[in-house]
Amino acid sequence: MALLRKEAMKKVVAGMTIGKDFSPLFPDVLKCMQTADLELKKLVYLYLINYAKIQPELAILAINTFCKDSEDSNPLVRSLSIRTMGCIRIPQILDYIIEPLRRGLKDGHPYVRKSAALCVAKVFDLSVEVAEDCGFLDSLQELLQVDNNPMVISNVLAALSDISRHYPDIDVLLVDASLLKRLLVLLNECSEWGQIFILETLAKYMPLNVEEAEAIVEGVLPRLQHSNQSIVMASIRVLVKQGIMKESPLTANHPLRTVICRKLGAPLVAMTSSPTPAELQYVALRCLNLLVQLVPQLIGSDPRPFFAVYTDPAYVKVEKLEVLALVTDDESVGRVLPELADCAKDVDASLAARAVRIMARITERVTHWTSHVLDLYYDLLETLNPVTIQQVVMAVASIYQAASLPGVREAIKHWFARVVIVNEEDYNVNFGVISEACAGDPLAQASFISLISHLDIDENDSDLLEATIAYVATLTDNF
Repeated sequence: MALLRKEAMKKVVAGMTIGKDFSPLFPDVLKCMQTADLELKKLVYLYLINYAKIQPELAILAINTFCKDSEDSNPLVRSLSIRTMGCIRIPQILDYIIEPLRRGLKDGHPYVRKSAALCVAKVFDLSVEVAEDCGFLDSLQELLQVDNNPMVISNVLAALSDISRHYPDIDVLLVDASLLKRLLVLLNECSEWGQIFILETLAKYMPLNVEEAEAIVEGVLPRLQHSNQSIVMASIRVLVKQGIMKESPLTANHPLRTVICRKLGAPLVAMTSSPTPAELQYVALRCLNLLVQLVPQLIGSDPRPFFAVYTDPAYVKVEKLEVLALVTDDESVGRVLPELADCAKDVDASLAARAVRIMARITERVTHWTSHVLDLYYDLLETLNPVTIQQVVMAVASIYQAASLPGVREAIKHWFARVVIVNEEDYNVNFGVISEACAGDPLAQASFISLISHLDIDENDSDLLEATIAYVATLTDNF
């Protein structure tokens, strides 16, 4: 009979894992709990954990068995009983879970303690008052101070993190110098999952002096080379907080701060290309966007990692363009501008528009490339795409307004005079084409008029003067 039950439970669990609904079997599965067969008991508990959230009223019927199993000689059974009771999301469970949970937090086996630690967070979700009155928060703090098992410590931090996220008014995690040292030691012994929670705790801690900041930075720096990208991102968060932000005790000329700035960029740049998932590429690019503004020399002058690839989704391409706008300098501008010109011809209108605007932002900073950018803009105008023409006109007007050197403004006026040739059928781009394209965007119209106003129109340019007067008249008539 026991063998048949076991085989039946295996089929139930196998079907459950592929999405089949076996919740009607709940009462029958409960009858299988009273067994000495450990394998069968594991299968039953696995079923109960999965369906206890769906049918908590039925799960409460097995509470006596849960309490009995919480005192079993096998630590695996004790852990399973506590974990399962934590998954039953009804207030009535509180009357039964308190004592098993207290015993679990002080259990001699770390597997039971780590399950009990996570269960405390679930008790907080059911009733903050009960959890505080029973002293569960103090028990977790005590485990942090005295327990030497990395698995237990990481689960305690996970529970405290969950409690603080849902109840920010409760001061749940008090990190002092002794706990800081313990966490840095346990960081080398924890699993990857546990390391992430320790790193998140370190990111929230503000060092009291330079020695603490140095200890944190030296302990976290090696994790920038970790194969797990979640650990790398958590490490970057810690290093930025402890070594770069103004609140850090490390001064601007501290040697460790220089080391952080030198090592922080490489792992982020490595995440911006395949085979990294697109979502993670986006996160890495957003981080780079912010960090480059804090530390301009963070990633050097090689722009190639930020060139868009045809397989990149649009949101990744946009972030790559934004990073290019920040990292382009005199050395790399010659490689970046052709890339931006290609993006400006993209079928995605929003991406193309952003590329045109970024070319202008780079030109405002690297002014001696103005003539080259204007030539690229003229090529874009010849596509006769109305949206592209609008963006080019607005970009050129922006460059003109930002220009501090007379030579730049003269170059723009000379270029624009060539663009607004009137009544020349040999040219694809002329006054009529530009004015018609700009009619669809008020900002483009304003930029077009602004550029015209800066031209030196004399009596020999009667055609241009007449066209300008007629164009402005149409705008005033429509106002």
